[in-house]
Amino acid sequence: MKSVWNNVGYYDLKNLSRGIQVHQTSKEHIHNDLGLKNLEKNSFTILDVVNEHGNLFKKNYNENVRLNRLFMEHLINLVLFLGKQELAFRGHDESSDSLNKGNFRELFDMHNIRCTQEIQNHYNSIKNIFSGMSKSIQNDLISCISEFLINQIKNKIKQCKFYSIQIDDTTDISQKTQCSIIIRFVTDKSELVERFLGFHNVSEDRTAQGLFNLVNSVLHEFDIENKLVGQCYDGACVMSGHLTGLQARVKEVAPNALFTHCLAHRLNLVLQHGCSINAKCRIFFANLTGIAAYFHNSTSRTNFVDTIVGKRIPQFVQTRWSSRSKILHTIVNEWSGFINVFDCISKDPKSSSESICGAIGHLKNLKTFEFAFLALIFSDIFIYTDNLFNILQNKSFDVEFCLRRINITYDLINKKRNEPEFLKLFNQAVTLTKPPKATRNESNNQSNFKILFYEIIDNILMQLKYQISRYK
Repeated sequence: MKSVWNNVGYYDLKNLSRGIQVHQTSKEHIHNDLGLKNLEKNSFTILDVVNEHGNLFKKNYNENVRLNRLFMEHLINLVLFLGKQELAFRGHDESSDSLNKGNFRELFDMHNIRCTQEIQNHYNSIKNIFSGMSKSIQNDLISCISEFLINQIKNKIKQCKFYSIQIDDTTDISQKTQCSIIIRFVTDKSELVERFLGFHNVSEDRTAQGLFNLVNSVLHEFDIENKLVGQCYDGACVMSGHLTGLQARVKEVAPNALFTHCLAHRLNLVLQHGCSINAKCRIFFANLTGIAAYFHNSTSRTNFVDTIVGKRIPQFVQTRWSSRSKILHTIVNEWSGFINVFDCISKDPKSSSESICGAIGHLKNLKTFEFAFLALIFSDIFIYTDNLFNILQNKSFDVEFCLRRINITYDLINKKRNEPEFLKLFNQAVTLTKPPKATRNESNNQSNFKILFYEIIDNILMQLKYQISRYK
C-alpha cells in the first residue's frame, strides 16, 4: 500500500473509496499528517531563520564591498600621487628581498603601515587572491583615471560657449612624431583654463591634410564649427600657410577660428634673427654655448665650478633662446670666477689634454674685449626679453595684453640706443678685460664698437616691430 500511494500510484478505481479509507488509517498517513501539522505550527520560525541568514549574507557582502572600495581607493591615491609627481611606477627588481622594489610597491608598503587596522586585516585576507601589485592592475588604474579625467574635461568643454586650440609636435624617444593638442576655454565660473587632450602619432602623415583630419576627429564632438574661435601654432608652413596650411583648412570648417602665431615662438625668432646679424655675433653665441657644453660634458670640470664659483652654469637648450640668456647672465655675474676656473683647469696636472685645450680657448675669449663687450650688450637686452618671455608664457594673459607688453619692451630697448648707454657698456668691458697697453688701442677704437652696438639694437628693434605689425 505504501508504494502504491507514494511511488507507483493507485489505479484500481473501482475500489478507490475502500482504498482511501484503508490509507487514512495507515501508519504512514497518520505520521505524515502529524508532521504537516507540526510544520504549520513552526512555519514562522523557519521563515525567520531563512530571513536572518539572508540579512546576514547581505550584511557580510556589503561590508566586503565597502572594504574592497577602501582598499581600491588606497591604490588609486598611490597612482594619483605618482602621476602628479611624474615618477616611474615600476622598479628594476621588485622581488620580495629587493632593497628598492620601485616607487609603487615602496609607496604601497609605506602607506599600508599607516592604514587603518580594518584595511590591513582585509588586505591580509585577500592578498593571496588580489594583491593589486601587478603591472596590469597598475596600467588598468592609470587607464581608468585617464578616462575619467578626459571625460570630465570633455564635459567642461561641451558646456563652455567657445574655445581655442594650441598644437605643437615633438619627437619621442622612439623617433616618432607626436602631436600634442591643448584646449583653452573659460569655465562656467569664469576661470581661464588649459587642458591637455593627449599626444597623437603623426609620423605617417605630417601633411596639412593629415593634421587637419586629426584635429577634426578630436574636436568634432565639441561643435568645432561654431565654438572654435582661435588656433595657435608655430610658424611652419604646414601649420601657418594661408592657402593650404592647417590654419586655412581649419578656417574652412570653423570660420571664426582666428590663427595666432605663438608669441613666445615669435620672440625666439626675434632673438634668433637679431643675434645673428653678423659673423661676430654668431661666433660669440657659438663660443657662449660652447662654454656650457664644456662643463656639462665633464663632472671633473663641473667640480671646479662648484668649488670656485659655487654656481653651476645652466644647460643649453637649442629651441629656447632664454637658455642662452641664463648662461650669459651666469657668466657675466661671475666673470672673474670663471676666469679662475679656466685658469685652474689649464694648470691642473690631472686635467686631460682636451680639458686643457678647451680651458685655454675659453679663457682667451673671456679676456678678449670684443667678447666681453658683446656679452654685456646682450646681457643688458636679455633682461627685458626674459621678462617678456615669462609674460608670453603665462596662460592667464590675452593677446592684447601681450602685444602691449611687447610694445613696452620695444620702448625699453629703444631707450638703450644712446651714447651714454654705449659708453657705460664700453667702460664695463674695459674693466672686465683690463687690456694691456699693447692692446688698449684696440679697445679704445670706439667707433667700430659703437657701430656694432647700434647695429645689434637696431636689428632687434626691427624684428620686434615686424612681429608686432603682423598682428595689426
